[in-house]
Amino acid sequence: MSKPNPPTLRGTYRTPRVRVGAVLRCESRGCEVIVTGFTDGPIRWPVGRRRDGINGGSGFVVFGKLAEAVRTERVYAVARAWGVTRQLVAGWRSRLGVGPSPAVRASLAAAAQKRTRTAGRLPKGPLWTAADDAAVLTLRPPDAARKTGRPIAAVHSRRHSLRERGEFPVQGWASPYRTR
Repeated sequence: MSKPNPPTLRGTYRTPRVRVGAVLRCESRGCEVIVTGFTDGPIRWPVGRRRDGINGGSGFVVFGKLAEAVRTERVYAVARAWGVTRQLVAGWRSRLGVGPSPAVRASLAAAAQKRTRTAGRLPKGPLWTAADDAAVLTLRPPDAARKTGRPIAAVHSRRHSLRERGEFPVQGWASPYRTR
């Protein structure tokens, strides 16, 4: 089985012409940064520290083409091209106010629809019918389990979910199917 091709960038990105010691505006941090060096990634990029010295450490200076790539390209492609983790790129996207891409949004919506369709389905079991619910509500658990062909634990679980929806009468500790 062959590996899928890694994601590629749609645009062209080159190392910016910046000198060490230059002051740049980092869009991710929202402050001015002093360039302290360059990365060794596939696309060499300036790294720097805050000019005011607060929260000291060096990091990528997100500006220009990198900021454009973070806003428009796929997370995997940016991470691979700059030699960083996907989590770092996701953090940049979050701080730049970029939401999920249309493709990611569509896959999330499809997953939500699938969860909605299978919400009434037991794991590895058939859907609960109205007749099954009536048996669960009126019969003792062992009898309801026999009638529905499900384990007793499934009957108890279904009672619990019906109780949460307000379809199962709760009267203290008394059970509704017991008669005295």
